[in-house]
Amino acid sequence: MAAGLLGLKDKPDLQPMSDGPSEEDATLMPFPKTLDAALEALAADAQMKEMLGAEFCHLFSTVKAYELNRFHEHITDWEVSEYLEIY
Repeated sequence: MAAGLLGLKDKPDLQPMSDGPSEEDATLMPFPKTLDAALEALAADAQMKEMLGAEFCHLFSTVKAYELNRFHEHITDWEVSEYLEIY
């Protein structure tokens, strides 16, 4: 909603519609593909931080960074089946 409100406030010119899937349109900026990249994008977006509030952004980013650390420490079933035979 915050991104939509920023769009209404700033009134940027709309880009032409994509002929196919927007994910394949090289003229459009892609969405972050990972939580790491999304958190970096949020940290770099001054307008979004102003809209959401610095305290919320800090808390949200801290919680998500903790979640991400737990994810990176977890050994998945795929990793066990893939690498257990080697080692």
